Amino acid sequence: MKQHLAFITKIKAMSARFVTRAEFEDLSRVHSVDELGRRIRELEGYSGVFGALSAEGAGLHRNPLERTLTSALFDDMERMTAFATDFVTRAFIYAYFISNEIKTLKLLMGLINDKGHYGDFGYSAEEIKRQLNPKEFANIDKLLASKDLGGFISALEGTRYYKPLAGVYRPGVAMFDLEVQLDLFYYMNLWTQRKKLPRGERRAVTHIIGTQIDMRNIMWIYRFKRYYKISPERIYASLIPVNYRLRAGDISQLAARQIVESQDALSQLLIPPYNSVFKESTTLEYDYYKKMLSVCRTAGRAGSAVVSAISYLFLKELEINNLTSLIECVRYGLGPKEILSGLYLPEEGEVT
Repeated sequence: MKQHLAFITKIKAMSARFVTRAEFEDLSRVHSVDELGRRIRELEGYSGVFGALSAEGAGLHRNPLERTLTSALFDDMERMTAFATDFVTRAFIYAYFISNEIKTLKLLMGLINDKGHYGDFGYSAEEIKRQLNPKEFANIDKLLASKDLGGFISALEGTRYYKPLAGVYRPGVAMFDLEVQLDLFYYMNLWTQRKKLPRGERRAVTHIIGTQIDMRNIMWIYRFKRYYKISPERIYASLIPVNYRLRAGDISQLAARQIVESQDALSQLLIPPYNSVFKESTTLEYDYYKKMLSVCRTAGRAGSAVVSAISYLFLKELEINNLTSLIECVRYGLGPKEILSGLYLPEEGEVT
């Protein structure tokens, strides 16, 4: 118990380094990317990693910038796992965190599929390796040297990602199908890992992960129907096969529903028990963040070390998304009001 309290105290101390709403408002008033880069370097949570980028505006492209900012997330992850004394807590935190590892795999697969190379887009081999756990990726050099998707997946043999990808790979396979398999693996692994937690933590974590899965399934249905125009049968096969508060019948009904092009298209996602989430919808991401922050705040009252950790990681990922979007907005000359309207900035105390 004392160890858990010490861990939660550590997470609260780390949370003090989050960028505040006032700091975001101040950053939105900066007129150049060069100046913005210097200002972000001064932020406590990023001073150690942001110096890797060029001070010149030309060096601040979105993709390498996002990877560099994410290095701060990996640093925080290492601090957490070093401070977590029990194996079960460390294992679950890592299971939650591998979503960032999956992002890197998707990036590499996309580059290979487009006949590109990570070096062509400003990435170094060391930067990519920083995003992949060396204990998991024994053939990381072979992975980075892959020239086609078949070779890339072969280089993953021995990792947790090989089986899901090898099961659907064939010459000419769509990137969509490969990415879906990685997403399904991530959430099913997380759902399984939560069962290993102590009963007191399991209930709160189940509420967070279950709600996240429900929200993801709703969001995916909307995107699959509106942007990919795929059949209800294929949509259903691409969803996370977990029913938390959404019943299987509700999901089938939503997958079969026609999305009519209109200004309030998101309102067509209204389905119990998430009616209120999309009732006055702005964007899918905004609704998702708002709901998940509320869920994390409620679950955090249980005093769980794991909940404290995943709530922190969720907030850090949101902060990095906001900073990346802010830099792009400044690059394109948007004003403070336009910039802030495109960010989701948690209110003070929104997550405890």
